[in-house]
Amino acid sequence: MMKLDILNTRKVKELKKIISDVWGVDFEREVAFLQSPNKGRIYIVNKDIADLDLSKIRIDSLGLYICTWTDRGLRLSFEGSQLIGPLAKKNVVELTIKQRDEWIKGCDIEFESDSNEFLIVKCGRDYFGCGKMREGMLFNFVPKTRRLSVVAD
Repeated sequence: MMKLDILNTRKVKELKKIISDVWGVDFEREVAFLQSPNKGRIYIVNKDIADLDLSKIRIDSLGLYICTWTDRGLRLSFEGSQLIGPLAKKNVVELTIKQRDEWIKGCDIEFESDSNEFLIVKCGRDYFGCGKMREGMLFNFVPKTRRLSVVAD
């Protein structure tokens, strides 16, 4: 059974501050944030979940996985990038279609950026998670289970 901790007000403020500082987004939705204690994954759920008696239900997962809190920063998941990306005012990189195809295969992309933050990756109106810049390369964090081996034209 999955054990998730509800983030307290101080941690929620810290999380929202990071989102604001890194991507320029004021995340002011009425949601609760949950964290898995071992992997640092952050999930969001509707605050109405507090009204349910979950003690009699076996729960395998809860909420929407939006990011992982690491020692290097906040790394958005695909869903997190799709939630925050359209509102982001900074640290968003636009890939060409060729770069996007390589990205979703799991490849790192040659890219130039001055940022040392996690960057939201997009192509057109679609968002594809986050990458991290280092030495002219945008490092890929697409999970192996979500990578495509062949991209249709």
